[in-house]
Amino acid sequence: MPVDYRRTRGARRWPSSGAVNPPSREAGARRARTEASIRWREYRDRGVAAAWWRKLKRRVIARFSRLNAPVVYRWSPSHEGDAPANRLHRLAGELLAERSGTWAGRLWLRAKAMAWPIVATAFAVPVWWRCAGHVRDHHGQSGAEQWRDLMDAVWRHGIFPTEYYSHRVFAGPARADKSKYLNEREIIALLSAADEGVDTMRLDDVRRFYAECRAAGVRVPRTFALAREGEAELLHLASVTELPRRDLFLRPVDWRSGVDAESWRWSRREQCWSRRGEARDAEGMLERLRQLSRRSRSPMLMQECVSNHPEIARFAMGGLCSVRIATASDLDGVPRVLFAAMTMPGSDWNGVAPAAVGLTAGIDVASGRLLPAQGEFLVDGEFDVHPGTGASIAGAPVPYWQNMVDLVLRAHARFADIPFVGWEVALTGSGLMILEATTNWGIFPHVLPAETEFARLCLERIERNRAERKPA
Repeated sequence: MPVDYRRTRGARRWPSSGAVNPPSREAGARRARTEASIRWREYRDRGVAAAWWRKLKRRVIARFSRLNAPVVYRWSPSHEGDAPANRLHRLAGELLAERSGTWAGRLWLRAKAMAWPIVATAFAVPVWWRCAGHVRDHHGQSGAEQWRDLMDAVWRHGIFPTEYYSHRVFAGPARADKSKYLNEREIIALLSAADEGVDTMRLDDVRRFYAECRAAGVRVPRTFALAREGEAELLHLASVTELPRRDLFLRPVDWRSGVDAESWRWSRREQCWSRRGEARDAEGMLERLRQLSRRSRSPMLMQECVSNHPEIARFAMGGLCSVRIATASDLDGVPRVLFAAMTMPGSDWNGVAPAAVGLTAGIDVASGRLLPAQGEFLVDGEFDVHPGTGASIAGAPVPYWQNMVDLVLRAHARFADIPFVGWEVALTGSGLMILEATTNWGIFPHVLPAETEFARLCLERIERNRAERKPA
């Protein structure tokens, strides 16, 4: 019996290459038209007004999230005191004020601060309504108790309602002292100030980054093409016909959890790449990269598609697991690991690269063991065991953890002038590989950066940068 070429959500692996039977181009085109018709009927049946309302809500929420500027609340208790966390809050506030530029920018900051209590309270109601039951059942806090604590976080400390729940402010040390919590905008402001005077394009320019990694003996994915706004450029290939006959991965340069990324499978029998019933030759793959670059806000890359090492595959449902490691380089250029987490894709979504709805498990840096995993949203749950594969998560050792640490430290030594770097590391079937690096690594939900060595290193770096800026 022939094996269906399509993946299903419950499948653990792809069929063997000899059994794959991709459809012809004509069949793929017919299927695409049929699926488009079905989507339109579903859209119509649900109601155009309802679909429009959902889109509007998403846009309003995305716009509202930009109002979250807690660093401008000078009256917040988080800005008082001499503890490292308090100093970081004050410093982030000063940085945002400096970068507001004109009087209009400063006025906008004040307007947001004044409107924040009212607007944030209105936004907190649906968030609290959605999450209160989960916290009550799993953490023993009543709805009224949560509301009082949430309002304290919102009004006095400027913590965004969704961050209060998604980053577990209600359950950790930050519940008793919310000044210990640095939100993502504050962290980004601090990291940007620490990078002042440093050539961060060595990381942001993917070609330069990959070239320097290879020069340092650090493995990175092979990249075959780069597209910007519909214009494609081949890398290390004389013509598109030299495109390797293997699985390919199309992703944005600033890739985040598989969003706008696609996985294409190579078929020896049909001599083409296929995905979701669509088949393409080499020219078609380059054209697809151009299409994605027009749609995406980021340039697009065409890379080799890598797979999980057998020892880490038990944590995934078809997508690629990765380990995010934040490192810091002190004033003497000596790198060290700050914190780390593993991302476990929730499903393979029929060939789309790692799904945005997966699990994240913190890693105890000293022991290299996993902490309980959590979903993207609080109500997704918290897991000691992987819900899809049954693999134990809490307390499980990360395979080749010390090798990963050695790899990122060696890589950061190559970029020693850059103070803070977040590395995305994959344990593939052919060994360890760095997928990407960024200077703005955001939040690790299981740690409070202000309570780690990050606080001291960040303050030292920014204070030195400011001292060097002052005229003699």
